[in-house]
Amino acid sequence: DTVAETTGIGNSLQVRTIREAKQFFTSLYLGFWNLGFSASQILQPTQMLPAWFHYLHKKGANEGMASSVAGGMQDALWYGWNDKKMTPFGKKAMKYADDLGITDAHFLDDVRSINESKAHDWYTKITTYNMIAPEKVARRMTYLMFSHFLHENGMKQGKHLFETAASLTDMSMVDYRLHERANVY
Repeated sequence: DTVAETTGIGNSLQVRTIREAKQFFTSLYLGFWNLGFSASQILQPTQMLPAWFHYLHKKGANEGMASSVAGGMQDALWYGWNDKKMTPFGKKAMKYADDLGITDAHFLDDVRSINESKAHDWYTKITTYNMIAPEKVARRMTYLMFSHFLHENGMKQGKHLFETAASLTDMSMVDYRLHERANVY
């Protein structure tokens, strides 16, 4: 309130300015077709899954590491392109994930305005596509690999398995929501 009283600029304008600046810098450094960032997003599952599978193996999950990766990759590859080639289990896992937004990217959730113009919305989609699309692909691959792994280790197919796979995905991937992300964001 002191800033508003001193400058005559209302709080809502200050908040909007901060939101626009956050979105601009996030788009500038992670978006705008930053291919290095996009590649790191796609490669993230290959960097962290072996360590997670090793950890889970030490906890007693001894089955199907390689087949979980293969099944998850197959389902992730065919999802949205040719769903008929997905495994029946992969289809159920993705139905659950789609219904709850498990594989959605959350880069700009905290900086979106509820009354954004259509032009601003299109600008955001264009400048952040290379940031959001690889993140969704990486989260989908990770989620499906964890789902297959848990299923092959005896967890019954259903809500508990899919929620556990979602939790493992969130723990192993970088989470860009406000309370989880690194301060640089």
